[in-house]
Amino acid sequence: MNKMSVGIALLLVVLVLAGIRLSIDRDQAISAIKPSNDNHPSVATAEQERLVSAKKKGSHSRDDAGDKANAEINFEELQERYADLSNNINYPDLQTRLDAMHQRHAGKKYSAREVVDALVKGDAWEELEEIPTTLPLSQEDLHDGREFIRFNQLRIETLMPGDILELPIAQLGTRFFMEIDNTKIHDNGSVSINGELKDFDEEFRVTMTVGENLSLAGIDTPNGHYVLQAHGDIGWIASSQTLFKPDLSQADVILPPEEETSEDHHVH
Repeated sequence: MNKMSVGIALLLVVLVLAGIRLSIDRDQAISAIKPSNDNHPSVATAEQERLVSAKKKGSHSRDDAGDKANAEINFEELQERYADLSNNINYPDLQTRLDAMHQRHAGKKYSAREVVDALVKGDAWEELEEIPTTLPLSQEDLHDGREFIRFNQLRIETLMPGDILELPIAQLGTRFFMEIDNTKIHDNGSVSINGELKDFDEEFRVTMTVGENLSLAGIDTPNGHYVLQAHGDIGWIASSQTLFKPDLSQADVILPPEEETSEDHHVH
């Protein structure tokens, strides 16, 4: 081997060794940097977390906006239904009636949908097919001919002056229409709805009082006076004449006092 070949070989060895050294230095530098990143989260990681959080907030904001938009659409649909159900010029829109109900029945919360659903049912009550077992009545009272009903308390609570309420009385085979003229709030929180029957020359008054657990009503009709009582949504209606039960053990006539004879007045 000549001197040139030896020189080239030595040069190649030097270059290989230099490459190995550079690789070692690079690995050491990377190792030196990596622990620093582990002990102190990088700016990139913090930025990723911020972007994820912002994305979630944006998603929630879009969901909230969507819910609000859907609620507005639903209320508009309910308002359209309300306009078809009510022709009371004093309460032309659903919100006006809701506000009046919340003011009158303090402590209660009414949703727009349940109010509209209550208005759909025009009757104040419906007849029950079976005799209820939850009413505080004796066996005699349960079978004395009174009509048992499911009372629509929410329907009564929606009523405002100018409204019309249907009063079905199965015992008479007819229904009357009551026009509400005023309401009254009592100290105990109960509310009275007052009005009169429509389409009669003579005045027939109706008063319905709704409390938390007990509702009462008196209804004057051309066929006599009717009374109603409901415990929650279960109750009864009957003619006041049929509810009057005379005590048969007592005479129903008053006997005149015995007349005194002349002997009674005789002076000895």
